[in-house]
Amino acid sequence: MATPKGTNLDKNPFTQAMESSVPNACEITQAVTDALTDSTVSDARITALKNYLTPKNNSFQAEAASQTADVITKIAATKQVVITGKGMRVAYNSWIKQIYNVYDKGSEEADRLLIGGAKGFYTGSRAARLIRVNALITAIGADTALATVKAEIQLYSTALTTTKATQTAGKATVLADTTDINNLRDVCTKGLWYVYAGLLMVFIDNPSKALAYFPMILIYKAANQKYYRILVPAASIRKICIHLFKAGETVTMTNNGTVDLKVGLALNTKTDVLVWFTLLAGETKTVTPDELGNVALKYVMVKNEDLLVTGDITFIINGAA
Repeated sequence: MATPKGTNLDKNPFTQAMESSVPNACEITQAVTDALTDSTVSDARITALKNYLTPKNNSFQAEAASQTADVITKIAATKQVVITGKGMRVAYNSWIKQIYNVYDKGSEEADRLLIGGAKGFYTGSRAARLIRVNALITAIGADTALATVKAEIQLYSTALTTTKATQTAGKATVLADTTDINNLRDVCTKGLWYVYAGLLMVFIDNPSKALAYFPMILIYKAANQKYYRILVPAASIRKICIHLFKAGETVTMTNNGTVDLKVGLALNTKTDVLVWFTLLAGETKTVTPDELGNVALKYVMVKNEDLLVTGDITFIINGAA
């Protein structure tokens, strides 16, 4: 099946994509900001759009990174590692922006620090990500201009190396108030529409060029994605969502905690789950809905059999390609 081109905003709305999750929204807004910054078109109107969106994006990225770091701090305090690939993308965006504030993008020093690219920070095993994070810490060394960002990266390194889990009541406070970040996300969403409208005026003779400034495939996928994250108390079964799966959909699950969890489908919250899919602690799996059980059932349930430790799961329904 052909990859969606993402050239129809009616099918790929910015708003729905931005609301799919904070990591998706961060990646989309950063991509548009970078595209405006990197544009080789010598047009004052594009410069004005960049100047309009950049401070909104900076505020959003900073708040997202701050909340992610706050989560990591609380998790480290309870000796539980909860770092997902998408969470690391938010952190990486913050680090790279701080590095570029000191060393210009494309400069020899910036390239030396970021050699190997971005994916090593948020893909692969925890051990592989730790190697990449520690390599950046070593590369920064005693550079006083990067002392602040180095401290942030060291915080992630510490959290990544924490493997012994001790659940405490404080874990329930990790998912803190999200009002501020949601407000900033709304500001950026409106900003993207403003930028798109401005680019249409710039490229009035060829409107399709405006879409080159937007990661349309990502927007398409995010707009067709449903994102859930819940805590699962010890020795309990909880409902993740109610969803009747459609042909072509897939599910991506991440066990953010340190106890194994089981996921399955049920007729309702009062009936038994006949088939359980086991998601190991720290594991991320992308599966077809039928691997979770009978797809005619629409209650998605998660079970934590541990008697002491609370579980934590991210559950993402990906739209059909």
